[in-house]
Amino acid sequence: ISDADLFVSFAPDPDIQPLRDIFPFAAGFFPQQGSDLGERMFNAIAYVIGLGYDSVILTGSDLPLLTPEHISKGFAALDKADIAIGPTSDGGYYLIGMKKPCSAPFNVRGYGGSTVYQSTVNAIGQAGLTFALAPMCGDVDTPEDLRLFAMEAPAHSHTGKYIHTLRKEGISI
Repeated sequence: ISDADLFVSFAPDPDIQPLRDIFPFAAGFFPQQGSDLGERMFNAIAYVIGLGYDSVILTGSDLPLLTPEHISKGFAALDKADIAIGPTSDGGYYLIGMKKPCSAPFNVRGYGGSTVYQSTVNAIGQAGLTFALAPMCGDVDTPEDLRLFAMEAPAHSHTGKYIHTLRKEGISI
């Protein structure tokens, strides 16, 4: 998506140069803040909206199948609702977007569990907000997820090329 700026929110680390090398086109980098995942996600969204953006899409970093279409459809979902959310097949979500910072969707328990998507949708409704779906996308949370992805990885993708390199070096996944 060419008209979106990328920001990278990272676990505090004095050496972020490897991230700068991976994302040389990023508009900015800032450390995550918060005591749990929900608080860190909310603070990241609030930070970027605070820079003057009309809307923000936040994704995880475990998404080798993420495409520009996922992001553009996430922004399109925000045209129809207060919050955009993109589910994963394991009961979680990979994308959440907002036009205004709202902490309610992040006050759920069980991040990493199979009910976080439904709990988040419930929290959105209880806050009196609307949501629209972005397309589903697979994430990689477990060694089994990685093995399945390795079998399906598009050979031309960065991850597919990396998996091929690992295999050439005798490293099995």
